[in-house]
Amino acid sequence: MKFLKTLLLGILICLTPLFAEDDILKKINDLKYQTGTISIGNKLATVRVPKGFKFLDAKQSQV
Repeated sequence: MKFLKTLLLGILICLTPLFAEDDILKKINDLKYQTGTISIGNKLATVRVPKGFKFLDAKQSQV
C-alpha cells in the first residue's frame, strides 16, 4: 500500500509542471504587444518601437 501511495505521488509530481506550463503559455499568448509609434500615459511621451521589437505597456508588463 505504501508503494502505491508513493507511486501515485510521484506521478502527480511529474504531471504538475505540464499544467503549470499550459498556464504560462496562456498568459504569454494573451499579452497585447504594441509596435510602431506608441503614446505613453496621457500623451506624456511618444515611443517609436523599431521594426523587429515589441512593446508592452505598464499593465501588460506586470502579468
